[in-house]
Amino acid sequence: DPKPDAPAEYRGSFRPIKTKLPGVQLCELMPRHASVIDKTAIIRSINVGSSSHEVGMYICTTGKNRKGTPSTGSYVARIRSTAGVDLPPYVHLGFPQTANLVFEPNFKASYLGSAFDPFYIHDDPSGKKFRVPNLQLADGITIDRLGDRRSLLRGFDNARRSFGVSGAAESVDHFTRTAFEIVSGDKARQAFDLSRESEKTREHYGKHRWGQSCLLARRLVEAGVPFVTVNFDPHSYTFDMHGNVTNGMKSAGPRMDAAIPALIEDLYQRGLDKRVLLLVWGEFGRTPR
Repeated sequence: DPKPDAPAEYRGSFRPIKTKLPGVQLCELMPRHASVIDKTAIIRSINVGSSSHEVGMYICTTGKNRKGTPSTGSYVARIRSTAGVDLPPYVHLGFPQTANLVFEPNFKASYLGSAFDPFYIHDDPSGKKFRVPNLQLADGITIDRLGDRRSLLRGFDNARRSFGVSGAAESVDHFTRTAFEIVSGDKARQAFDLSRESEKTREHYGKHRWGQSCLLARRLVEAGVPFVTVNFDPHSYTFDMHGNVTNGMKSAGPRMDAAIPALIEDLYQRGLDKRVLLLVWGEFGRTPR
């Protein structure tokens, strides 16, 4: 929100530009957003009432301002996980949770049980060494041996039920069933394989973490994953600018202006806009001052 009528020191150093929506202006660093803004609804009235990241993130991801509430993605995973286990129901693309332990629980399942925590992808999808954890068999393990291990595991079910009171058994059962289906099938590996996209498409999204994460998110929902979070890395190209908004926007703005409009265009071109809700937000903003 460039606030063109605000005092000069709050307007910042970038000029506002017109968009496809009459009366709506954006920052000049976001011309591609301006060209697709008619396909979106902009809400500029939300105020979480706090300048704490933790409070704002909990409100964004759970609807509550306190710890211990399951994330929206975990609710979706709990409701939709029965539809099939060949793909994880809730995928989180972003920085490792160890990078910000204080923020990490707001993406998780809390009292719904760890079976409905997100499937974390911490690697950078734009990197040459991008790797999705747990989609490869361990060295020396074949599909046949995997089946033998599954049969053996069933033999321990009764003993394992002894700790079921805490809900741990249910989570283990869910993890085990999902792991076997994902590792032994092709659907997940194909969905996560960005090499199946054309170079033109990958460049349209931007050959950086934000762009390739958004492209991967489109592939995942198209394959049937009900809920995907793309959490932009807080340690690079971040919008968390405390003092140098101008340089920060010059770095972050163009990356966002590639990733988000490309995703919006792609969803419409593929007819996914009829069944996919794209929500783009941050927990609060900072003024140039």
